[in-house]
Amino acid sequence: MNSDLSMIARAMEMSNAPLPVAYERATQAIAECDRVDECKSWSDRAAALASYARQADDKTLENYAMRIRSRAIKRAGELLKEFDAKGQRTDLPKPSGGAPTKLTQREVAEAAGMSKDQQVTAIRVANVPTEDFERQVGSENPPTITQLAGQGKKVMPQPVRPAGFAEATKLIGELERFSAFLKDKTPEFILGGMDQFEIADARLTAVSVCEWLQLFIDQSRENVLAAGQRATQKPSKQQQQSDPAPSPPPPPSSGPIGPIDDCAMHLRDLVLRFARAIPAESWATLITELRDELADIERVLEQRRVSMGADHDGG
Repeated sequence: MNSDLSMIARAMEMSNAPLPVAYERATQAIAECDRVDECKSWSDRAAALASYARQADDKTLENYAMRIRSRAIKRAGELLKEFDAKGQRTDLPKPSGGAPTKLTQREVAEAAGMSKDQQVTAIRVANVPTEDFERQVGSENPPTITQLAGQGKKVMPQPVRPAGFAEATKLIGELERFSAFLKDKTPEFILGGMDQFEIADARLTAVSVCEWLQLFIDQSRENVLAAGQRATQKPSKQQQQSDPAPSPPPPPSSGPIGPIDDCAMHLRDLVLRFARAIPAESWATLITELRDELADIERVLEQRRVSMGADHDGG
């Protein structure tokens, strides 16, 4: 290998030197390299040769030097790729016995005198398909190392966005901003700054928004519950018969959410949370207990209603 480098060096001084022959020999020697530090040595000397050629305004020599450097860096990357982050050789079967010394990819690069950036660049150049690499490096205007490394970047696959993703992202932001806006403002304060016609228009808009948000709240609960059911194991036929069927979302209310709706919403959330926390076979028992409790609540409320009526008649 040193003789090949010497031949390239002599070409800097002798215009009639067999540069193509020296390049072919260098190419063969680099292909046979089995040490990263040898590849780095080729790369460093070729970089120095290219710098000299640029100063001498020798484009032919510069291109040959760039080709040699590209091949040396690519070979270094190929050798580095044989080691993973855990120090395992990726090109050899796992040893059946013993515990050989492990070197990580970074440790191998450091031992060869390569910086982290040089290591990454070599890996990226090695990622360029061989056919593309050979076509470009062998052209009249070979690419730079930066250009080759750019082609070898692994493009991370973009996640498939569901329909409505952009709108959902916008809604989340709008709700957060609206919530922050209302944090220190009462309806009375806002109404005080409106004319009567503005109040009427704003109320109609608010009712429409409340209807949509109520539907969103109901359907989001069903969505979360369905996702929880899908995450569990498929229930048996007996469990399926005892599982309570999900109730359809209630129709949108004709006005803003009142205290009764708010109470029903909180009760529904509480029950669904408990349902997710217990086995499916216990849901029937839960429903029975809830019905008993609701019956007791109904009796208590009826007694209070009668008592309040009696007090009113007596007064």
